[in-house]
Amino acid sequence: MNQQVSPHFGHCEKFRIFEVEDQKVVNISEIVNPAQHTHGQLPTMLMQYGVNVVIVGGIGGGAKQLLQKANIAVYSGISGDGESAVNHDMEGKLVDADTDCGHHHDKDHDYGHRHGHHH
Repeated sequence: MNQQVSPHFGHCEKFRIFEVEDQKVVNISEIVNPAQHTHGQLPTMLMQYGVNVVIVGGIGGGAKQLLQKANIAVYSGISGDGESAVNHDMEGKLVDADTDCGHHHDKDHDYGHRHGHHH
């Protein structure tokens, strides 16, 4: 069953965890994201599962920094099948596009702030 890489780290419903030994996937498990969009808890949870790489479509800068501080490598800008992305990582072919997905509420705040200066 093909599982697509999530377009946004904090909004994903589940994490698929690929256990890799000797450049081979030896186990795949799934965990439900218990705190969708509560980025501060996710790095700790992923560390508890022994995760050392996160592959995602988009991720905010704050969440990415928290993961990196937890010694979890982040590859963003990735799309398509998750297992293919994991295989590309094992082959050293995965590249972080350094995408900051931003948050629409931040943009709304900026517009409101500018609008306030015009009054």
